[in-house]
Amino acid sequence: MLDAIARLRRFNRIVTREIGALDMSYLGRGRPLSTARVLHLITPQGTDVAFIRQTLGFDSGLLSRLLRALEDEGLIRVTPDPADRRRRIAQMTEAGQAEWKIYDDLGHAKARQVFDKAGSRQQALIDAMDLIATV
Repeated sequence: MLDAIARLRRFNRIVTREIGALDMSYLGRGRPLSTARVLHLITPQGTDVAFIRQTLGFDSGLLSRLLRALEDEGLIRVTPDPADRRRRIAQMTEAGQAEWKIYDDLGHAKARQVFDKAGSRQQALIDAMDLIATV
């Protein structure tokens, strides 16, 4: 069992490195992964801040800091929900939409690199990812 645990931990380290989870500049865009994940959940129409917090499992303080940083960059705006002023809605700006597109393109390119490395073993890699996602 120890060998299996060591192999799982090795796998976790490789995935963490490959996706850039510990990089201070996720995909070279100057923001950590946590901030990019917040941006990814915000739509041009608006996303409830409570939904973002629940989806990512962030506490209110961390999410507030990340939202404020994205607001300071002009990528989003946060306003009270007109239907319930106690709730807040985060809405992506045009600049935010452009930045989201860059992240999306870079993410697709990174995924393509992984599949290219797998070569003829692509289907085995996809099957292994599906297995891991459902365990």
